[in-house]
Amino acid sequence: FDGCNLPSKAGTEAKRRESRQKNRVLAKELLREGRVKEARECFQRCVDVTSHMARAVMRACRQINVDVIVAPYEADAQLAYLTNSDFADLVLTEDSDLLLFGCQKVIFKLDSSGGGVLVE
Repeated sequence: FDGCNLPSKAGTEAKRRESRQKNRVLAKELLREGRVKEARECFQRCVDVTSHMARAVMRACRQINVDVIVAPYEADAQLAYLTNSDFADLVLTEDSDLLLFGCQKVIFKLDSSGGGVLVE
């Protein structure tokens, strides 16, 4: 899991927060207009994973004996190290930066039925 936000990315985080807020407002407007499919897409773009959500997932993982590691900041470099040193088999993410860090196996776009895209 990612740890703290990098201080050097404060501007990027602010832009992302603003984008999520704009998508939330647009989604509600589209929903009022009955444009459900478009609203759903905007709602998906406004989701923010909170620390509370992350802690709940970590607790659930630990309850089923899945090891959890929290990086000091962004986890990209640590994940690459863990996969390249055979401590982990692959990385499941939405972040394509993992490939730039040298991860050999990454699953993207995991859906609710268990499908996704494996990049090796």
